[in-house]
Amino acid sequence: MVNQKIFAKRLRNLRNVHEYSQKYVAEQIGCRPSTITNLERGNSSPSLDMVIKLATFYEVTVDYLVGLSDFPHPISNKVTAAINQIENPEEVIEFLQNTIKEEDPNYKKVKNLLKDLDDDSIIELKKYLQYLHIRQILDAGHNPIPSGESKEKLRL
Repeated sequence: MVNQKIFAKRLRNLRNVHEYSQKYVAEQIGCRPSTITNLERGNSSPSLDMVIKLATFYEVTVDYLVGLSDFPHPISNKVTAAINQIENPEEVIEFLQNTIKEEDPNYKKVKNLLKDLDDDSIIELKKYLQYLHIRQILDAGHNPIPSGESKEKLRL
């Protein structure tokens, strides 16, 4: 089932991020610009075919577009298993604070952003960081869990 509100928002955001016009998107997927307008406003529900075309065009998952996932790109079983190993949300703050040097121009921005996060946001941030880390490893063709090591040793 498509969550129309989420679908509309994500569709509009993807188009804006790519700096595409509604006309351009419509031409690329074979529909009228008014169709894109109505989908972005939440005035109409997309067909399955339309969702698939849009997901393919923007290179995101159908699950992301329809609101079933917050990750725009596919997550492998290995990545999902690693994300499920998360235990301590405070590690995210510690990791980020240790990674970013005080001389870095973004240091104050990151520090201010981190101090205002609630526990749920910290957990979400850690999941996303681990997802990015593992995806980078997998994209490079490496196994994130070397043979003989337990999943518990897999940390940022």
